[in-house]
Amino acid sequence: MKTVFLWNPGENRLVSIRVDSSWNRFTAREHHVDEPIDNFLVTDLAQGRPAGGVIVTRSARRLSFVADLDADTLRTIASLALPVTPTGIAVADVNNDRRADLLVYDRDNPGIIPYMNEGSFRFRQGRIINPDNAVSALVPVHLNNDNLIDVVLYDWVRSEIHLVYGIGQGMFLDQATLPVEGDLMHLAAAAMTPSGSLDLILSTQRPSSLQIWEGNGLGDFNPRIRMTEKEPLASFAIADLNHDGYNDIAGLTKPTKLVVYLSAGMEALPEHLEFSAGEGGEQVLLVDVDGDDFCDALVLDGEKQQLLTYHNARASFALTDSLEYVTGLRPAGVWIEDVNGDGMNDIALVNSGSNSLSLLSNNGGEGMFGQANYSVAVEPQYLALHSRRVSTARFILSYPRSNQVSFLTIDFRERAFTNAIIPVAGETEFLAWGGVDRDLVDFFCFNWASSNGTPSLTLFQQIGPQTFIEKSFRLNIPNALLGAAVGDVNGDLLPDVAYVYRNNTTGKYEFATSLGDSVSSFRQKTSSYELPEKLIEKSYIWIADVNRDTVPDVVFIFPKVEQILKVSAGKGDGSFAPPDTIAFGVSIRDREQLRLVDFDGDGLLDIVLNDLNSRSVGWLRGNGDGRFSKYRPLVGARQIGHFAVGDLNNDGVPDLAIVLTNKGTIMMYDGRLLRGSAGDGLR
Repeated sequence: MKTVFLWNPGENRLVSIRVDSSWNRFTAREHHVDEPIDNFLVTDLAQGRPAGGVIVTRSARRLSFVADLDADTLRTIASLALPVTPTGIAVADVNNDRRADLLVYDRDNPGIIPYMNEGSFRFRQGRIINPDNAVSALVPVHLNNDNLIDVVLYDWVRSEIHLVYGIGQGMFLDQATLPVEGDLMHLAAAAMTPSGSLDLILSTQRPSSLQIWEGNGLGDFNPRIRMTEKEPLASFAIADLNHDGYNDIAGLTKPTKLVVYLSAGMEALPEHLEFSAGEGGEQVLLVDVDGDDFCDALVLDGEKQQLLTYHNARASFALTDSLEYVTGLRPAGVWIEDVNGDGMNDIALVNSGSNSLSLLSNNGGEGMFGQANYSVAVEPQYLALHSRRVSTARFILSYPRSNQVSFLTIDFRERAFTNAIIPVAGETEFLAWGGVDRDLVDFFCFNWASSNGTPSLTLFQQIGPQTFIEKSFRLNIPNALLGAAVGDVNGDLLPDVAYVYRNNTTGKYEFATSLGDSVSSFRQKTSSYELPEKLIEKSYIWIADVNRDTVPDVVFIFPKVEQILKVSAGKGDGSFAPPDTIAFGVSIRDREQLRLVDFDGDGLLDIVLNDLNSRSVGWLRGNGDGRFSKYRPLVGARQIGHFAVGDLNNDGVPDLAIVLTNKGTIMMYDGRLLRGSAGDGLR
């Protein structure tokens, strides 16, 4: 079991939390201490005895030593009075006597004060190291392979790093000075490559950046990698997170997010990943908690007073009940499909806060693992897999805030991607596209505002590598589209349009269809009838065969004001029967909140939707005759964003994936278990 210690500065209590390897058992224990704690270190100061603790009390300028960390009251067995108010301390054998010594520094008083360990918690003050430098950070290291401890320190007044070499008997010489652009936030030293040479890792602010200075093993360092950050990393830790032999970096920013840099050497910028990490991240630790040889992450969220534990998702986790994966900031649209062509469904989602598309891969019987991230435009909201070809996947994304859509192509073999940006007039939702295995790039969108301010249906067709033309279908003003769907309603293999609109001449709402031709003009209006609803603000429409007569039908919902879900049976010639009401009192916020799928595997289409009124994702089971059973909730949660349905554990039954927007996670549920518990209320 791993033990983590937590404390609040200035309090006389310490909390230890033990975490077992299964992550299922967390044991918290409160310890009383004699001194107020400002900082706490677990270290072996007494050779041959279990590790003890060092309590730093800044107000009293004192270090206190405790030996038994299992006691309810941690008794001070010795203390050390300091001549300065300690900003920080480090532990290292500075005089090569095989005892851990202490290095104390105060950013408001120059120099480093060494305290030599003489045994039995007695310390002798040594000669001040670098008495002319205002030290705010230091790292004990080996710089020149002479088995003597050296020191890397940061002078915050001059904004420069000093390489200070140990020469024996606790004495040091300042050998080199390296200027730093910006103010240092955090300093670490580690070998970032398998060669083993020590490198320096710096986080700075004003300007905010993460820097890696490559070492040559002889004490020389050269800046090699610099990554500009919107916010500085207040805390970071270093470990090989993906078992490729290269050390990676995980850090916290404020506003809080967990930023991961997967390194592959000094020749290219590390892969950049962002994850949600609570509200007030203070510190991150990397440690293998569950014993699978992959480092996991522990994040202290001071705002919510909680410790967040993150499995390393480079290991696979099977979907036997439910799984939760952390995502980027503000996850939005999600899609389940075989993205990489290996015969198993994967998950793709967009993160509106991190401006990225993430892929979670399916490893068959071993389950889901990892996340590969791709940078996209600002604040993506909607996502669909357009098509898949050999080694490539092609997505369409919508960015409502910036009035853009994009066509994203990922080449898995070449490890490359391109994202073609297409400007649009307003908020855009996807209606239909070519199909998973088609080469032709075309897709239909519904724009809630067009160039003249009215909603329109738009077809985008590719004419070049990153060039698209568009064709729009809109009604004559003052009539206004309130929703549309695209599909073949008359069996001629050409896309047709079904739509709801407000007829301003009569003041009524109508449902109509227009048949498409070879140039997608949609000029032939084939049927129209009035709807009985008194007030429709928006409508969402789907074309699908819900009554198993091989003729497409229409499902539509009026989510605001009326909150009615209806089905209109198709006649096969482009016309439809008057609609039947399926359900009352259901509300969705956008088109992606309803899916027509065979959720129970009986060969009949069901309706799965995210109902805002009940704050749940549930389903209406299809009876095969165009009628549906009563809405039954499956999963209830706060701030459900989008969801997707698909078989994730290869048992032949669709499963459910739900995005929790504010929490920044995606939940996956086994479909068999969900349906079995649907009659018993929310899961």
